[in-house]
Amino acid sequence: MKTYHIPLSARQKNLDHMKLLISDPDFHAEVLKIRKKYPKDYNKATACYASEVTQLCRVKKLPRNFDYYVHQYIAYDIIRAPMTNYNIIPSQDTSFEADVKIYTNLTEPEFKDLQMEVSSIKTLSSFQPLKNIDRRIEDEKVYAEVKKQNENPDKEYIQTVAEFKGKHRAKKIYENARELKELRKNRFGK
Repeated sequence: MKTYHIPLSARQKNLDHMKLLISDPDFHAEVLKIRKKYPKDYNKATACYASEVTQLCRVKKLPRNFDYYVHQYIAYDIIRAPMTNYNIIPSQDTSFEADVKIYTNLTEPEFKDLQMEVSSIKTLSSFQPLKNIDRRIEDEKVYAEVKKQNENPDKEYIQTVAEFKGKHRAKKIYENARELKELRKNRFGK
């Protein structure tokens, strides 16, 4: 049975921030105005209500991830806060991308949580830096040039890579050409 890591590093910090906000008399006065303007039986899905809640959040300098929780407090008197200060959004167009929204400066534990969540997304591409890639590409070009020269049907003598670049480099040139072909197949599906 696989267990999943639930990031809770920001939960208490955000809940404390929300409690501090709710105890603010100015905020409380604004909430009462909104509640009076939009009573409990009023449809809270309207653009006007959403705009007022969002505007209140911006005036109080709250990150955008608090908007929903401020709405919950105004509409239902529920005190909750975001569990994270970031959001990972998989791309709709391709499974190889994900957008990360960060709402506040992350603490070290929050950053570790973010890293764990991003690394758990299996569809994201992952590759390491390549050693001596320029040299390997040059070797591949040499191999291709020798192969091209040998394809000439009028040529009587077929030249090897060893004759073209020297016996000591030939083995490495063959290896590099083969490795790059395999690497491209793995990364690009060719």
